[in-house]
Amino acid sequence: MWTPGGEVLTRIQPSDHFHHYGVWGPWTKTKIDNRNVDFGI
Repeated sequence: MWTPGGEVLTRIQPSDHFHHYGVWGPWTKTKIDNRNVDFGI
């Protein structure tokens, strides 16, 4: 995935976690319709 400016977003990872590709969504404390949802599980 690229930004409108052409920067690659799916190749961003720490140097010690080179295997982490993709877009990460760490939404661990979310509320949907008054329900607590943890997408980190």
